[in-house]
Amino acid sequence: MSGTIPGGSTSAKLDKAVRALNDGRAHEAERLALDTLETARNKSDFAAMAETVPVLKSARELRWKAALAVGDSIRIMETAPDEDTVVEPGCHLVEPPRVGADARKLRLAATAQQVPVLVLCREPLTDLKLRPIVAIGRITIRARVLPAENDAAPDIDWFLAALNELGEAAIDSLDAGIDLTKRIDGLLDRLDSIPDHVGLHDALEATCREAAAAAADTA
Repeated sequence: MSGTIPGGSTSAKLDKAVRALNDGRAHEAERLALDTLETARNKSDFAAMAETVPVLKSARELRWKAALAVGDSIRIMETAPDEDTVVEPGCHLVEPPRVGADARKLRLAATAQQVPVLVLCREPLTDLKLRPIVAIGRITIRARVLPAENDAAPDIDWFLAALNELGEAAIDSLDAGIDLTKRIDGLLDRLDSIPDHVGLHDALEATCREAAAAAADTA
């Protein structure tokens, strides 16, 4: 979580995202960067995408830091979020009977309210006593991790490690042999489901740079 901001921009909207980021307005920067990324993808402008991803990652890093600064206590979701839910900042663990769709609703509500959160959803223990972690978005991603030492009240170290393993599982689930455009779209789908993983952003940036270089070679 370096918070490093790259120089330059590809559009007025990305310039605005960088200014918002420099001013500490993480949610605005994230929204503007996401809009810029989508526009660039629609134009197959992979160079612009590669420039935008680090800004998006930095905006999200700022939000993650704000969520973690709330303290080490993890909030357990006990009721399903609705349109009247007021989201508290910090780390939220969604668990049965709540499901992955509830975790997504909670994260989207936090985004709408501009509240810094990290959200993780866990499912019932498997027969092998592993804890499934799930994220739902454009696609569904699952990983099975060791349960927390105190499974009834996981600590922040387990929470962050489980979130990281979920992101790594998302990367591993993508076929590295498919063409660059499909890899980019696959990574975008995974980032939609798991927006809080550094490695997914890094993988997307690297793949966009590879696609931009390939396009330049054939121009």
